[in-house]
Amino acid sequence: MRLHEVVPVFLALAFLIRGSAVAAESNLAVPTTDGPVTVKMFTAPGEARRPTVLILHGRAGIAPFAGYARYANDLADAGIDAWLFSLLQRD
Repeated sequence: MRLHEVVPVFLALAFLIRGSAVAAESNLAVPTTDGPVTVKMFTAPGEARRPTVLILHGRAGIAPFAGYARYANDLADAGIDAWLFSLLQRD
């Protein structure tokens, strides 16, 4: 996975999605040359401009650690959007 190819796409999407009211949690799949990258977006309520935190998992991926989603949800509750990337693909 080439992270330098994926991050600009997500940053551009952050600006597009920021202005609309979005549910607390939504999913997005972005196609890449190495296959789709899944992102869970935890969006704070309201339409005001706010920061976005990009959360990248460790080498074991997201599945073994429920804390990733809990942290992202806590950030959204505090008024900060959080995008949880799933970059690990097992063949």
